[in-house]
Amino acid sequence: MDKKPIIGLIGGTGKMGQWLANFFKSQGVTVLIAGRKTRLSIENCAKRADIVIICVPIAVASQVISQIAPLVKRDSLLTDITSLKVEPLRAMEKAKSGTLGMHPLFGPTPGELAGKTIVFCRQKDNRYVDFLKKLFQKSGIEVIETDPKTHDKTVAYIQALTHAINLLLSKSLTVNRKLPTKIRTPIFSLQSLVMGRVLEQDLSLLADIQLYNSFYLPVLKNFVANAQKLLQTVAGKDKNSFIKMFVNEQETFPKFSNFAKKELPINFPVKTSIKGISPKVKIAYLGPEGTYSHETALNIFPKNRLTTYPTVYDAFNSVATANTELAVVPAENSIGGTVAETLDYLAQFNLYVVGSCQLSVHHYLVSKEKSLKDIQIVKSHPQAIAQCRQW
Repeated sequence: MDKKPIIGLIGGTGKMGQWLANFFKSQGVTVLIAGRKTRLSIENCAKRADIVIICVPIAVASQVISQIAPLVKRDSLLTDITSLKVEPLRAMEKAKSGTLGMHPLFGPTPGELAGKTIVFCRQKDNRYVDFLKKLFQKSGIEVIETDPKTHDKTVAYIQALTHAINLLLSKSLTVNRKLPTKIRTPIFSLQSLVMGRVLEQDLSLLADIQLYNSFYLPVLKNFVANAQKLLQTVAGKDKNSFIKMFVNEQETFPKFSNFAKKELPINFPVKTSIKGISPKVKIAYLGPEGTYSHETALNIFPKNRLTTYPTVYDAFNSVATANTELAVVPAENSIGGTVAETLDYLAQFNLYVVGSCQLSVHHYLVSKEKSLKDIQIVKSHPQAIAQCRQW
């Protein structure tokens, strides 16, 4: 394709529409944006664009598609980015243009594109389908192809049910607000991060995902039935029934265990780039000298003045009181989990995460003994023990 197509975003003033607009512009593509309050009408946008992308809420997507489809040129492409695919593609069936259903499996947040995924549900192919696929793949976004029913059945579990579980968890925690916040387990810390991601989303979007997926209600009913069965088992203090209830699920644990061991992709920057920091900026790090936080600070800020602090709190406080301007503190390790102190102080201090990086950790077992069998006691920092516990 010699000439790049014009892309029109219907409803492109929303967060995901703006993300797409910035993405396509970064690829050198001309973008038109039309919404309820834009000078360009959605009708004229549909007529002018070579690729028309519907970026409206699930509840009105089919209606907007039916309104726009007759206006799209025969050799153009009509597509959408809603979280469901069966109904939007049904509304596209009568379009004379090419049609495609898309679902980005990520939100409109900054960060690297590598590791992100978008779903394609093909319906009526033309040259612009492959253009979009190649454009996404070139930027590092993985394109997964499936049919609309398989897509909606899958997201009933991975999206709708996951949202429901976390919303209900937040509801339970809200009832017990006086629980001590510093008593937490690594699993709860991780779950809290997921719950927070769900709670920060638009409640109208969450409601649409719950209400408009025709495959979801049986999934939710099955979950409620299992919860009721668990309630009866716990009330009856029936340990054997509890074990029997989950023994089959535990057999699948190795699959999830292997996934959990994978290093998470690091997205940065969050608000600004750490690469452009002036050498004059004073940097705090969790000490003492020789820690991994120290090594990280040296790698990122080799020309800056570095000051060591004995605790995570002290590092945070140094920035809050303007003794330093940035702090390098540990956030997570792939085996030991999140660092609870860092999460606590992010909530306590009025400070922001401005970047992140990844450091590979290698530990040595140092001893005068020449054989492992002669070693009876190992002494170590708790973090190192946690990182090596599977060894």
